[in-house]
Amino acid sequence: MSNATEKRVNELRGLVHHHDHQYYALGNPTISDREYDALYSELKTLVEKHPEFQSPDCPTMRVGSDLTKEFPKVAHERPMLSIDNSYDTNDLHEFNKRVLKEIEQLSVEYVAEPKIDGIACSLIYNNGRLVLGKTRGDGVTGDNITNNIRTIRSIPLVVNDSSKFEVRGEVYMTVDTLQRLNEIAEETGEKPMKNPRNAAAGALKLQNPKEVAKKGLCFFAYYAEGSLFSISHQENLKTLQDLGFPVNNHITVCDGIDRVIIFIEKFSALRHTLPYNTDGVVIKINDLGLQRRLGTTAKSPRWSIAFKYPPEQKETKILEIVNQVGRTGVITPVANLEPVLLSGTTVSRATLHNYDEIERLDVREGDTVLVEKSGEIIPKVLKVIIKKRPAHSRPFEVLKKCPECSTSLVRDKDNDEDLVALRCPNPSCPAKIERRIQHFVSRNAMNIDSLGPAIIHQLLEKKLIRDFADIYTLKKENLAELERMGEKSAQNIINGIEKSKSNPLNRLIFALGIPHVGETTAKLLARNVKNIDDLACMGLEELDAFNEIGETMAQGIVAFFSHSQTKELIEKLKAAGLNPQGGKEKIQQGFFTGKTVVITGTLKTFDRNKAIEIIESMGGKVSGSVSKKTDYLLAGENPGSKYNKARALGVEIVGEETLNNH
Repeated sequence: MSNATEKRVNELRGLVHHHDHQYYALGNPTISDREYDALYSELKTLVEKHPEFQSPDCPTMRVGSDLTKEFPKVAHERPMLSIDNSYDTNDLHEFNKRVLKEIEQLSVEYVAEPKIDGIACSLIYNNGRLVLGKTRGDGVTGDNITNNIRTIRSIPLVVNDSSKFEVRGEVYMTVDTLQRLNEIAEETGEKPMKNPRNAAAGALKLQNPKEVAKKGLCFFAYYAEGSLFSISHQENLKTLQDLGFPVNNHITVCDGIDRVIIFIEKFSALRHTLPYNTDGVVIKINDLGLQRRLGTTAKSPRWSIAFKYPPEQKETKILEIVNQVGRTGVITPVANLEPVLLSGTTVSRATLHNYDEIERLDVREGDTVLVEKSGEIIPKVLKVIIKKRPAHSRPFEVLKKCPECSTSLVRDKDNDEDLVALRCPNPSCPAKIERRIQHFVSRNAMNIDSLGPAIIHQLLEKKLIRDFADIYTLKKENLAELERMGEKSAQNIINGIEKSKSNPLNRLIFALGIPHVGETTAKLLARNVKNIDDLACMGLEELDAFNEIGETMAQGIVAFFSHSQTKELIEKLKAAGLNPQGGKEKIQQGFFTGKTVVITGTLKTFDRNKAIEIIESMGGKVSGSVSKKTDYLLAGENPGSKYNKARALGVEIVGEETLNNH
């Protein structure tokens, strides 16, 4: 009986592996979902009854139960370098000239690959099994995320080769999967994810593989290193396919750079019909011998370059202009748009920033406008298509009263003539209170991420809280009164609230929502005061002594702490156990010590907040705009106008690898 059972387990294991490959890697299922579920269920039942036949590569073991408290760091055997970016075809011709000169040939064969907008990962196989999965990290060292990688059904757990080799590729999420997950998030009051790349990155950081498995992640292989792979890049990709790895079917071999440019032009239209996001084309020399001959710089391979497409622009119609009240009372006009598919996601809203912007663009309800996603994330109205304006169109009327509490609005000005913003001065405005609480719990403030906008709205409606200090009085039974609030979710919120009490002083200062005080100023103040009471006692002269704090900001800080409402909130927070201590932080000497830095574009290895934290930890200062006083422009992908201004001013432009120089 045991021999027959073992034989059936092995047979089922092979069948499930085969059908996983057909469905997830090739997109060509050969049996129905019902038939697949029957095979999987039989296999699961047998190995549960006969654990002696279980193996690490069994499909039922893709999702483990072990929680990862911290991802161990692991070094790459060969650095995972970044690829230089180009933004027009002139850059590609220059790249081609350099290559031909170096290899002393008249032409060279390239491979053009869609640049998948995902997360680069490395997979190590040995003795026919997946033994390690890791992130790119800083290119030298990555995180060991093997348990999370195993949950991705398109990645084979076993291969028909016993040698040790490495596969590199992109973990990504499809647009449809993101939309499905965001619908679930909105129903449960959680914050929807901005785009598929951010969602994939967040999923790989989850500590529970069972949660990762629910995210529907996918994988494309684009590189291999090992004894099996030695002829050409094209042949390596074919070998990867034969081993069961998914390889993008739009990859094309091009005889010369002109053929590459033709591919780029054709793919420009095709990419918007794909189920996943792409933001460019990666060009690689096909001949591995030439790759080795050209070598690499400290940052990038000399045999490869990436072409980045400009942000997609589309026409749509403004259905309505609505006015949103922010936490400081500033009214922000927002355009509700006729839904349009832009860079892989449906856009239905775009900020108009302020009433100066409305006047500058002469935006009106009913207008046809040109919109784009700035950095492929934030929707922006570029211009009005005047010739399509309706005959009955009327200029947008500027508000006089708050749309939430009907208080007369006041104008914040740069000078006597120019309108900067309209603001509701009512401290009890319901919208301001709600936005202040949302800000207080936000990621860069107290980071109580389980308290989403929908839950905060319910808490206010049911009068369970009146301000952000009341959050610390909540009990699990209070949360049980809320709609769709399970016991586990309620406990997660309570845990998040309790954890926030250990946040450093700079987070609390930023969370309070002091006018004009951002994260950088909050850190400056936290380094120079003992605690929140010490800050509350500071006068104008003491604040003016800081070069970074101007007169307007100093007046705002003093006025904020003089309000009786602020004093009451601080006492309530202290009573709840929040009284973090400040003081000077030890500065690490590094690349950015004593330098003023501006960040632009999308960073691949670090998010922007982490980059700022690293620069400031070295004693550098992060500024929002480029000027003659700027020492470095830290440029990621899609750098925009700051990049051009830095070049014009002669500011040194550096990449994110400099963040590791500390």
